[in-house]
Formats: sequence, structure tokens, C-alpha cells
Amino acid sequence: MKQPKHRRYFIGAMLIALLFILLVSSLVYAWYIHTQDDGLPIFITRILLPLAVGAAISSVLVSYLYQKNNFYVLLLPAERYAAHRFVLTFILTATAIVLFQPLFTSIRYNVGKVLHLQSVEEMPAYEQPTFLSLGEWHVDRMRVIPIHTYENGKGWNYNKVHLKSLFLLPIFSQKNAYQNAAKAWLAFKYENTISKEEFARNKGRPYFEQSLSHFKKINVGAFLYFELYDQGTEKQVLTQLARNHSYFKSSYSAVYQGNSVDRDWISLRYFVYTLLGFLLVVVPIYWLIIRYLIAIDGDDEQSLRHIE
Repeated sequence: MKQPKHRRYFIGAMLIALLFILLVSSLVYAWYIHTQDDGLPIFITRILLPLAVGAAISSVLVSYLYQKNNFYVLLLPAERYAAHRFVLTFILTATAIVLFQPLFTSIRYNVGKVLHLQSVEEMPAYEQPTFLSLGEWHVDRMRVIPIHTYENGKGWNYNKVHLKSLFLLPIFSQKNAYQNAAKAWLAFKYENTISKEEFARNKGRPYFEQSLSHFKKINVGAFLYFELYDQGTEKQVLTQLARNHSYFKSSYSAVYQGNSVDRDWISLRYFVYTLLGFLLVVVPIYWLIIRYLIAIDGDDEQSLRHIE
């Protein structure tokens, strides 16, 4: 069924506002990740950034739409004007946060700060670029620091135990390995979830042994580049492990993970995820919401009776 002209304008305004929220959030994050070392907790850049931008932009748009053409959420009393505006603001902000998740990853791999060095010995003190590309480097699995941890599940996973194995290696130059302090650190992570009953029987030892066995078999030197480990509890644990290593120096505490997949390919893949999410999920959901849950001045009398 063809939508009334004013209703099509309403849907269009919502979609344009969503795209504008994503654009502003993307520009702010792109500037940050391209010019600064990524030292902020990922929750700030991934959740709070689109939340703040979305709330600011959507509140202005919703107020404008309400003044120009009164709208009503059919599930709420007609006299609850503030509630109607809040629901629409919430819808815009929530969908912006969801769509920003794959877009966040795309931007990170596309414009994240990259440091190209011929040797790891050229690594500047106190710097932690998002991506590190090295011409020559050396790691030795015999210098590894392993740690195995477990954590009881929460919420829906209250009857589960989350197991995690972290391995940390110092990164040296091939030319003078072990002669100087490590200029960066390479981390490997294994994780699994088992039931509390199984954990009570074996304390997760089979899993820990399996992760250690796999770590001994992999080629720890076969990476195209390194990406900075995400901020959080794991990063703090790894940094503390590095501090206990004999080759640690406080001015070189950056912890990285190895990656062998081209950054441009990863960026394109997550941008496609964002585009598909917008076209195949958000647009139909917005259409359904505006079509069946929102009444707008100018609708026929039968539609407006639902709000009386």
C-alpha cells in the first residue's frame, strides 16, 4: 500500500537523521583513531560516542518533527507528549548504536593510526599506535609467560564457567635479540566455556592443556602486522605479566595481537555488514514502526481513532 505523502516524509526524515548520526560519530571516531594512540576504553568509543551523538541529534530532530506535524505512539496515551518524543528519540539512538558496531570496526581498520618501521628497534618510547608494521622482528616461544584463568558465568550463563588462557611474548629485533629490553609485546588468547559440573570434575585442566599444546604448534612469527590489544581487564593482566618479565622496560609496554588478514579487506567486510544492516534490517523496521505504531496528523480518521 502506498504511504501518504506526509508519512513518507516522516520515514525519510528518520532515515536521514540516522545516517547523519552515523556520519558525525564516524568522523569523530576516525579523527581520534587516526591521530591519537588508542588509549580509551572501547566502551567509550564504541557505545558512549554514538549514544551521545545520537541523543543530541535525535532529540533536536524529534522536537522539530513534533512541532511541524504532531505524531503519536499508538501504544501510549495521546496526552503523554514527552513520552511520545522520548520513544522516537530512543529508537533513533538505539539503532545508531547497533549500526555503529560494524562501522566502528570498519573505520578502525581503514584509518587507524599505523606506524611503519623497518625494525622493532626503531619503536619510539611511550608510543602505542593502533597498528604496527615491522620490516624485521623476532619472537621466541621459549620466552613466553602463560596465565590460565576462569570466571563464573553471569545472567543467562550463570551455570557456566568461562576459561581463558593468555600467552605473552616479548618482541625483539632479529639482529640483537635478547641484548636489549623488548620494544613491544605479542599476546595470544584462547577461551572456552564449559558447565560448572565439568569444571568441578577437572578444573578446566584438559582445556588449558589443549590451548598450551596448540600454542606450541603454531607459527608465532607469521603475521603481516600487529594491532593494539583492546583496553580492558585482559590488557591490564597482560601488562602486569610484561612487568614481571626480565626484558620489560616501562617505556615499551605496548601489547599487540598478530594479524595476517589485510586491513583493507577487513574494513570493507564490516562496511558491507553496516550497509546490509541498514538496508535489510533498519529500513524495514522503521517502515513497520511508522506504518503501524505511529499516528501522524493528516492520517485518515480510522487511523487516528486508535489513539483516542
